[in-house]
Amino acid sequence: MSRKARKRAELYEKLYKDIRRNVKMYSKKETADLIKLKYSELWTEKKCIKDREIDIGEIPADASKEVYYIAADGS
Repeated sequence: MSRKARKRAELYEKLYKDIRRNVKMYSKKETADLIKLKYSELWTEKKCIKDREIDIGEIPADASKEVYYIAADGS
C-alpha cells in the first residue's frame, strides 16, 4: 500500500472510530455510509489552480439519501 493510500486509510479508520463512539443504533455498514456521506467532499473537492478556490461538488447518489445522526450525550 502506498504512503498516500495508507494515510487515507488511517484517516477513514479514525473517522469510523469517532462516529462509532458518538453514534448509536447503526450497523457497521451504515456507519461506513455515514462516513462517505459526511466526508463526501474528500472525493468531490476540486481545487481551481487559476483562482485558488475550492469547489465542493455533490455525488449524485448522495443527493437522494437522508442521514439521521443519533448522537450520544456530551457530543
